[in-house]
Amino acid sequence: MGMGSIANTGLKAAMTNMEAISNNIANVNTIGYKKSQVNFADVYANSFSNKQQVGFGVQTQSISQDFSLGRIETTGRGLDLCLSNDGFFVQKNSSGLTSYTRAGRMDLDKDGYFYGASGRLQGYPAVDGAIVASGALTDLQVKDSTFPAKPTSNVAMALNLDAKADVPVTPFSETDPTSYNHRMDTTVYDSLGKSYTMSVYYIKSSDNNWTTQMQLDNQPIGSGSVTFQSNGTLDTVSGMDALSWTPTGGATSPQNLAISLTDSTQFTGEYKKYSSDQDGYYSGLPLGFNIDGDGLINVTYSNGKSQVQGQVAVAQFRAPQGLSRAENMSWLATLDSGDAQLDPQSNLGVFGAGKVEYSNVDLTEELVSLMGAQHDFQANAQVAQTYNQVLQTIENI
Repeated sequence: MGMGSIANTGLKAAMTNMEAISNNIANVNTIGYKKSQVNFADVYANSFSNKQQVGFGVQTQSISQDFSLGRIETTGRGLDLCLSNDGFFVQKNSSGLTSYTRAGRMDLDKDGYFYGASGRLQGYPAVDGAIVASGALTDLQVKDSTFPAKPTSNVAMALNLDAKADVPVTPFSETDPTSYNHRMDTTVYDSLGKSYTMSVYYIKSSDNNWTTQMQLDNQPIGSGSVTFQSNGTLDTVSGMDALSWTPTGGATSPQNLAISLTDSTQFTGEYKKYSSDQDGYYSGLPLGFNIDGDGLINVTYSNGKSQVQGQVAVAQFRAPQGLSRAENMSWLATLDSGDAQLDPQSNLGVFGAGKVEYSNVDLTEELVSLMGAQHDFQANAQVAQTYNQVLQTIENI
């Protein structure tokens, strides 16, 4: 009796539909969840000659996944991430299985590795602050290591020397302020991060001409000369770009040092320091990190420096409907989805830190669909009941 079989297929289809809807409703607040929709198809015999066949009912053809963006909520938690495009975060578990997820709630383990619900977060490593985008992805980690010290190699000074200053009459001595016109101090560092005070003494020798004496912790390290043009701008500097000194305490020795006076002037008026900068620094301990809109992991240190330690990878698929669902809001790549496409340049600006993407389930819409599926089930149950009544009537004849 085809009527009974058809009713059974309808009941099973309605149940499958209600199961999918129920699963959507259950995950309405699940981070990274994507809702499903059941697609049905009618069933006919494999015959092209019978144009009057009624059909055998309905079957579940497929279950589609809706990868539209879910609602974004701000959490303020630095380890929470979301994506504004159609990509996926990449995770790898302890068995080496790679999965993909939209759930961006991450944590750090005791070794500083980022991990999500299905494994460690994957990305591109950094070497000396530069991202290495070639090769295989790696487990992203915030390393608990010291930022190394950097010895000073260049000092940039900009100042104004008084054109009306008198020429000192006494030989230069750092202890005699009358033997020089101006003094400019700056801090420099050796290869171990130890600081020293470098002093540059400016001594007028004639109109538009000055000599310089350089000392480091009161030890002479060189001398030079500076000339200005008649309009007060810098003309030439000599003897200040190839200095050498010997640090103490086991640091690299000798250490080379160059001083630049770019943008310095000689105008009538008071001595004025415009700026003083140098490229060395002491070592620093990590203080914290942040992830920016490009997915770069920036670590800050106690010496005021920051450095990129990695970049979060984003995978995209040409056919995301072909992805296979896995647990913990993740998916696995299949032949139908194709391989993950990884391109750090195409995913710049898609990251949101301190935010997570919740389910894209519309609860009102699902409840309406659930009532429709329930009506479908009841209608097919009525067909089954009618079939049983007809069958009983036939048996009683």
